[in-house]
Amino acid sequence: MHCGCTRRLAAVRRHLASAPHRKYDWSTIRPPPLPLPPLEDTISRYLEQLKPLLSTESHAEAAREAAEFERVLGKDLQQQLKRSVEADRTTSYVKPFWDAMYLGGRYPVVINSNPFVAWHPHPDPTQQSQATRTAGLVHKMLTWRQGMENGLVEPDGPAEPPNRRLCMTEYEKLFCTSRIPVVGGPDVHLTEPSARHIVVLRGAAVYKLNVVRDDGRISSERAIETAMAEILEFPTERDPSAAVATLTAADRDHWGRARTSLLEADPANKVGLNTIESAILHVCLDQTVPTNRKEVYETFLYGGKNGESRWYDKSVSLICTPSGDAAVNFEHSPFDGSTLIRMMNDVWHMAAGLSSGKDVPSTAAEDISWTPRPERVALVMSPEVRGATQAASASFGSLKGALNVSPVHFDDFGAAEIRGWGRDYGPDGVLHMAFQLAYGRIHKRHNISVYSAASTKAFLRGRTEAARCATAESVALAQHFSSTTGREARRELLRAAVRKHRAMSKEAGKGLGVDRHLFSLSCLAANRAPHMFGTAWAAHQKSTLSTSNCSVFGPSIITPGFGAVCDDGYGLGYVIGADAIDVCITNFTASRGTGGAGFGGVKQAVNDTVYNTDAARLGSEIATALREFRELFA
Repeated sequence: MHCGCTRRLAAVRRHLASAPHRKYDWSTIRPPPLPLPPLEDTISRYLEQLKPLLSTESHAEAAREAAEFERVLGKDLQQQLKRSVEADRTTSYVKPFWDAMYLGGRYPVVINSNPFVAWHPHPDPTQQSQATRTAGLVHKMLTWRQGMENGLVEPDGPAEPPNRRLCMTEYEKLFCTSRIPVVGGPDVHLTEPSARHIVVLRGAAVYKLNVVRDDGRISSERAIETAMAEILEFPTERDPSAAVATLTAADRDHWGRARTSLLEADPANKVGLNTIESAILHVCLDQTVPTNRKEVYETFLYGGKNGESRWYDKSVSLICTPSGDAAVNFEHSPFDGSTLIRMMNDVWHMAAGLSSGKDVPSTAAEDISWTPRPERVALVMSPEVRGATQAASASFGSLKGALNVSPVHFDDFGAAEIRGWGRDYGPDGVLHMAFQLAYGRIHKRHNISVYSAASTKAFLRGRTEAARCATAESVALAQHFSSTTGREARRELLRAAVRKHRAMSKEAGKGLGVDRHLFSLSCLAANRAPHMFGTAWAAHQKSTLSTSNCSVFGPSIITPGFGAVCDDGYGLGYVIGADAIDVCITNFTASRGTGGAGFGGVKQAVNDTVYNTDAARLGSEIATALREFRELFA
């Protein structure tokens, strides 16, 4: 034992002595603190954002409630936030509340919280076989992670001036992290940065594959492909370990109780669970071949109709279908989409031998003589755990059965043409106006709250701020565009709405939105401000259209996808390419039945309502709206 430790220590020293010079030291990045806006400014913006959502009478009542809150309780709570900022300069004022919201939610993370992000195929069709594609992506992920640890991955943000680099702290939990359920909440994160293995899920089976040597060198791409091919040849009969992954699709308390029972069922289960939860990342080698893009997105979001195995608590689960379609499903609580997508964009370009526009390692320190073999991870299940998995499977079936997923691939035009319409017409704003116009045409409603995530990573521990995209200008467009005659009059409706959208998005990115500030105050207020955080606040937070833009440099990402935030709304993940626009739209056909505090902390009622939302129809109307916008510039 002593000799083995001595040899490993010597190997580590040799590796460190030969390690490349650190080009980038992320620890020197010092973003400014997330600004805490004056309460009166946030209240003013809040009331402006409420105008399109409420009647004149309801808005007047909301204004009175906000004034009273600002005058007394809000003033005291604002001082509490200020004191918290002064007491801890290593975080942001919103982070403790945001973490508690994510980790305290008792709803299932699948569909409700976990998104997927899909890659485009490899540009070389010969690299699309399941084992080859998976191995290439795994190897480049390990190369990227190794480069991050060795200071060879360029940080986010522009290089000049130096203070423009973005906060990189979210990358601490990108790999080697799992969410662990705690009955009653909040859940906790397990992060094991010294992990040397990945976990592979294939049908019923779970495998461990060591991919990193003690000295930090990684396995070669060929060796990883050999291991993947070997796993693909293994029989895929069901066994007790298979159902355990299903528990991660249950509500958090159900899974927490079952996890405790699993640990009590056999001492060996502690080792097995730790192997699964501490892995660098998970790989899901699916068995089902999707026949169209809708089935591909369903597979990436929740395992598809056949229930492909996923461990939904894992920070990064790389999914690859038999036809080589690939994506990442990620547990959202430790980081936001921009962090994952930065890595995914680099990895796709690295695998294709192309530049992502960022400085990343072109090669890895690897042990080409090492061919690791997969090891089966076995878990012993008691009758109690078996019963819990059956219940989890039934509830998961109801959840995914209530969700409709509809892809949109619009290739008439994209960002390049939209930018040619003039500087007032940004691609994101134009697409958002198509979203709202399409929704209004279907549902004959315009007073809806629209959510778009704006990154605040320019600030220390910044995550996102909400850009509330339903404005007086966008409502005017949605209400009057169809009835307005004259090209210039229609164009002016679009111009005004897009300019306002851009202004609100920029303001949110500067940390000067409404949601995160008032959310933090509502957490401090608890039940002491029922009128301020009552009906008007619920209308503001409902997010009937919940959107996320994941457009990146180059052709790497097809689109993200996620469940609608409210039962009678839509989820719209999208990528605006130079010549095409891809959107993944989701809606619920019935209540999810989760109840309790939903995403963002706003309580959702449980009911048996059947909703008239229709993702496919919305997609068709969005395409129609975009074509009508184009005609204004013909």
